Amino acid sequence: MDARIFIFGVKVSDYERSLTFYRDKLGLEVSRVD
Repeated sequence: MDARIFIFGVKVSDYERSLTFYRDKLGLEVSRVD
C-alpha cells in the first residue's frame, strides 16, 4: 500500500511538471505572437 501511494505521488509530480512545462511553452508561443 505504501509503495502504491509512493508511485501515485511520483505520477502526480510528473503530471504537475509536464503541466508547468506545457504552460511555459504555450506562454512563450503566445508572447512570440504578441
